[in-house]
Amino acid sequence: MNLYAYVFNRPLTFVDPMGLSDFDVALIEQTSQQAIDQMTRAGERSGNGAIGGALNNLSQLWRRKHKACGEQSDVVVGDLLGDAYDDDWRFSIVTVLEPFEHQFIVAHSDNPDDPTLIIDPLKNKIREVTKSTTYPGILISSDTFVKPWGNSGVTQLNAFKFY
Repeated sequence: MNLYAYVFNRPLTFVDPMGLSDFDVALIEQTSQQAIDQMTRAGERSGNGAIGGALNNLSQLWRRKHKACGEQSDVVVGDLLGDAYDDDWRFSIVTVLEPFEHQFIVAHSDNPDDPTLIIDPLKNKIREVTKSTTYPGILISSDTFVKPWGNSGVTQLNAFKFY
């Protein structure tokens, strides 16, 4: 049993007197990045940022091995649902038009001290959002997967769909 996991095994550097460690956030960011890196090494995605994402989507025409943004998001969410968290987390695969259809992940916890995470595997971007923000796109749909604390099961909620 690791008694110092809540301070990332560095008890002299980090303290957590209130018990509000950001272990979940660090684990989600680490798991997401590992899944993205694995897809890159396996040749299932290429490049980073908007240009890399566009090249990745275009390369599907001649390289069937590449995954589109939705398929990459599915892989990352699958890995995230395999982890154990301190809080209840919801992982939503969101589809927007920006101007083309694009899918990414929004991770949200029931703990108000946790930030919301936006995970975009296609663009290799993971960012924490701590205040209300707008996204420059038109929302099409959202499928949400819930990983309750202390429960090995996963529930899928179809949050909404606009067509």
